Amino acid sequence: MRSSKEKPKAGKHGGQTDYLGGRHAAHRGGFRAMLLCRIMLACVLCLLASPPAIRADESSEELNRLRDDFQTARNTVASNREWDYEASKELTRSSRALITMLLDHWVALPADSKDAPAVGKEIQVAFGGLAGSSSTEGNVDAQSFLARIAWPLLADATLTKQQTTLLAELIKPRLSSRWLGDVLAQLDKPSEPFAWDLQVTYALALMRMGEDKRALKEVANLQRKVFANFKASPAGKLDYGPEAGEARYRDYVDYLQACELLNGLRAAIAGDHEGAAGRVQQARQLRDSLSPEAGQLVAEIERLAAAQTEE
Repeated sequence: MRSSKEKPKAGKHGGQTDYLGGRHAAHRGGFRAMLLCRIMLACVLCLLASPPAIRADESSEELNRLRDDFQTARNTVASNREWDYEASKELTRSSRALITMLLDHWVALPADSKDAPAVGKEIQVAFGGLAGSSSTEGNVDAQSFLARIAWPLLADATLTKQQTTLLAELIKPRLSSRWLGDVLAQLDKPSEPFAWDLQVTYALALMRMGEDKRALKEVANLQRKVFANFKASPAGKLDYGPEAGEARYRDYVDYLQACELLNGLRAAIAGDHEGAAGRVQQARQLRDSLSPEAGQLVAEIERLAAAQTEE
C-alpha cells in the first residue's frame, strides 16, 4: 500500500501518470463541456432568430394566397353574364379577407417605407371589388366593414396621416345616405339610423387628420340625429348584423356616448384634460357600461392625460 508521502510512479514518458493524466483528462472533459455549451447556445440563438423569418414567410405566402383568391373571385364575377349569388358571396369573402390582411401589413410597414403607397392602392382595389357601384347598398356594407376594422386603429392613433386620409375617403358617408336624416334632425324628427356607423368613424378620422372643425360638425350633426331618435324611442334597438359583434352600437345610447367621447378626445388632443374628463363623466352618466368602441376612446383619453402628467 502506497504511503501518503510516496510520489506517483513515472509514466512511460517520464510524466506523473496519475496526476498529470488526471489533469489532462479533466482539461479535455472541461473543453468538451464548454464546446457542447457553445453549440447548444448557438442552436438556441438560431431557434430564437428563426421564428420571425418563418412567420414573415408564412405571412407573405398567406397574403399572396388571399390575393389569388380575390383575383379569381373577381374574374369569375366579371365573366358571368348574369348575377351569380355564390360568385358574389365568394368575392365579398375574399375581398374582406384580403383587405383585413393588407391593412395589418400596411400598418406594420415603417413610416418611410417605399411599399406603403402600393399597399394603399391595393387596399383601394380590393375595396372596389367589395363595394361595387357607389349607388348600391353593397357599397354601404363595404364601407361599414372597413369602418369597423379601422376604428381601433384610429382610436389609438396607430395610423399615419396618409393612411388615415385614404381610409377617410373610402368610408366617407355619401350625401344620399344622410341628407334626409340631417334635414329631419334639424326639425327634431327621428329618422332611419342609416350609415351612422360611417359618420361616427369618419368624424374620428377627420379628428386624427387635424380637421377639427369638420370633425366637430360631423359629431354635432350625428348627435342631433341620435337624440331625436332617442327621444322618440328611448329603448330603440339597432342591428348591424352578427358580424358587427354583440356590443357594437346596439342602441341609441351607444351613439350618444360615442359622440360625447369624441368631443372628449378632441379636448384631450388639445390638452384640455379637465374638459375631456368631464366628457367621459357625461358618457358614464348616460350609462355606466361602454361599448367596445367607446371603451377604446376612453383608453386613448386616459393615455393622453397620463402622457401629459409624465411630461
